[in-house]
Amino acid sequence: MNDLKNVSESELKELINKACERGAVLALFHFDAHGRDAEGVRNALVDFLDKISKEKGVLYCTGEITPPLEKDGYYSSTTEAKILGDKFETLLILSLKYGPIATEILQPSSIKLSIDEMQGLLVDASQVTQEYTEYILKNILKGEEKENYHKKLELRAEAGKKIVEEKKLD
Repeated sequence: MNDLKNVSESELKELINKACERGAVLALFHFDAHGRDAEGVRNALVDFLDKISKEKGVLYCTGEITPPLEKDGYYSSTTEAKILGDKFETLLILSLKYGPIATEILQPSSIKLSIDEMQGLLVDASQVTQEYTEYILKNILKGEEKENYHKKLELRAEAGKKIVEEKKLD
């Protein structure tokens, strides 16, 4: 769906509506970028939108970038990205991974999730958070602190596997 250059606005709207009827979710995500070079800030947002458009589960992504504003030698700009994800989980992962400054769900007006889907969302959110935490701690902790952290992670993984195995037996 990302290759829609020859599709009219009304045809695109119809395709998005059909996708949302089948479980896709359309949202606006607002992102910002800052730096010392106006063109660099703008280019960073263009590259960022391209990166998001290639994320797993993104069916469509387009964005408008505001002209960079200068203050005290720094430039700031924002983009409003319209993103169609194949399911709500895709947008949740994008939100956790990239930290938009604001979001707005456009379609559908409501979503029904099964217990399995809700549990999956919580596990996915936890995983992204753990990966982020691990990245930060790995680059900050040294020596014995780092070893202790890795031991805690291993114990946590074992405990999680045990819980999953016990639930399978129920």
